[in-house]
Amino acid sequence: MVYNIFIDMNNVESFWPSIEKLVSNLLLKPIDGDYDMSLVKYPNSPKYGLHIDVNVNVAKTIESHEEYDSVYSKVIWNLEDAVDTIYNYLGISHEDLDVSLSPNYYNYDFLEDELFSLKNKIKLGLRNNEMTEERIEELDIWTNLYLRDDDTPWYSLEVGTQESPTKEEEELIDSLSYSLLDKTHYSKYAFDEISFWFNY
Repeated sequence: MVYNIFIDMNNVESFWPSIEKLVSNLLLKPIDGDYDMSLVKYPNSPKYGLHIDVNVNVAKTIESHEEYDSVYSKVIWNLEDAVDTIYNYLGISHEDLDVSLSPNYYNYDFLEDELFSLKNKIKLGLRNNEMTEERIEELDIWTNLYLRDDDTPWYSLEVGTQESPTKEEEELIDSLSYSLLDKTHYSKYAFDEISFWFNY
């Protein structure tokens, strides 16, 4: 079912039930109500804001996880298109209504566990390439799961060092990281690339 709603911006509150119906039945139905919406009137301005807090079940977006849901995943990764659809179906523009998204993530402990293991395996790989224990401690390698929370959902793998590596060390860490990532059960499906932060 398609909903076309044309809003009188001088009486937005009266259209709130229709807006809720549009978002819940057309755009976000596959995520089964795992979100909150609010309509906000900006002070000293005629403009309104539609704020959507989306709770992202990370496990459902990763193909190798037993909870993976292809329909759910498609909705999550296309939320930016959903925002455009809201404007189109309401017959308004960004100048009339500010639609914003805030993702909140849960069910991702399994990724953090893998990244902790990845860090230790990188260190082991450095030892196997004859890097001294002292130098490994100086570099102080870390891994991190970055979760973007101020826009459409996005998460990425970060690998870095506290001290700047040499060019050769940097290339070795890069090579080891990608090689080890490819051997993980979940992370290789979650991350297309690695963001490296050296002397961060």
